[in-house]
Amino acid sequence: MQFTPVLEGLRQGVQDARATLRALKHRPAATIAIVTFVVLVLELTSTRLYAYIGSTHATSTALSIALLGLGAGAFIRLRFPRRAEPRLAGPGLAAALLCLAVAAIAGASLSALVALSLVPFALAGILISDAYASRGSTAARATYAVDLFAAASGCLVAPRVLGPLAPTEIMLVLGLICCGLAVMLVARRSTLALIAVAHVSLLVAGRLGYLPDGPLDVLLRSDPHSEKAIVEAGTSSRDVLDSAWSPLGRLDVHRVPGDPDRLGVFTDGMSPTYMVQEARARAGSFESTWGLLMSLPYRALHPERVLVLGAGAGASVWLAKKYGASRIDAVEVNPAMPDILARWKHFAGDVYHQPGVRLFTEDARRHLADTAERYDLIELALALTGNVHAEQPSGMEANLYTIEAVRLYLSRLTPTGSLVLIHSDPGNAYRQLLTVIA
Repeated sequence: MQFTPVLEGLRQGVQDARATLRALKHRPAATIAIVTFVVLVLELTSTRLYAYIGSTHATSTALSIALLGLGAGAFIRLRFPRRAEPRLAGPGLAAALLCLAVAAIAGASLSALVALSLVPFALAGILISDAYASRGSTAARATYAVDLFAAASGCLVAPRVLGPLAPTEIMLVLGLICCGLAVMLVARRSTLALIAVAHVSLLVAGRLGYLPDGPLDVLLRSDPHSEKAIVEAGTSSRDVLDSAWSPLGRLDVHRVPGDPDRLGVFTDGMSPTYMVQEARARAGSFESTWGLLMSLPYRALHPERVLVLGAGAGASVWLAKKYGASRIDAVEVNPAMPDILARWKHFAGDVYHQPGVRLFTEDARRHLADTAERYDLIELALALTGNVHAEQPSGMEANLYTIEAVRLYLSRLTPTGSLVLIHSDPGNAYRQLLTVIA
């Protein structure tokens, strides 16, 4: 009987050892799943942030930096294995994401963010390469399957969290996920607790509006001759009254200098559309100034059924209602636009909830391909061409003005219907005329 406690202790020790071995066996798979997911979400989030503070061409920079960082991390692990252990790289990844978020919040430039982004991607490369090596060649198929599944999950999740969360907030959430990963990899966890608390503190402060808008500050420091039309307007941070992120671009509500009756809504600092004070919008008073060109088709044709592609803040919808349209379908691709308009309903009214008006938040060509409706007038008014450089938000494809698109528009007109394409740039207008003729 006196040996029973000893035997029980040995049995429990064997069970604990087996559990530890099972945990060690599956830890590389968990590392691959978590780190690959974090890398993909960070990569896609960076494309949005870079396009906003930089240019439409900066999205490719995020992809290049991710590949460079992952490759560099794998090289460092092979060349300096003792300094690239997972127990160091795990907490390092969480800390690197914290530093990257802090830099973005503080208004670091695009080049600084690109340089800082190399660090988390390199640490991710260390962790992933080490996990692949630990799993070995016999589990290569299963390891690759875990990698692909995590990457696919990241691609699905990123567009859904970008909007409810800003890019800096997503970085902080990813940092917290990496803190959870680091718990599995290290014995001392006091430092991890401090890193996690810093992530949570910044996340809460950001949600409560106590942190500076670093990306906006960087945007407003852009060259006045760049593609950013909001900078050309001489905007300061005080002129930006509201903002919202989405996978297709950040919307900024901008006070128009000298015009209290309208507010500009810019996508990534470009392509402005305008909210008009409700009373003036219903009266159509803006059509004698900046809305003159937009109003001409409605004055001349008085269409009954109207389709507005790239409807934006709804100025064309007000015009269509004023001139007697009984059914108006408006298509706007940016999912953040309805939320912005809802927050500013006290100023601009509820343009898309008027009788006979329907709003579709989707791609214009996809909408037309999926409907058999016919319209007396189809309008694209300044869609994605709101500045003199004819650039567009990086999340939006330039597919509205192709030959195939024009054929699709014409096929959705009634026998006496009209297609209206309005451009602010003569070069764009000329190119579109050639496309229609073709």
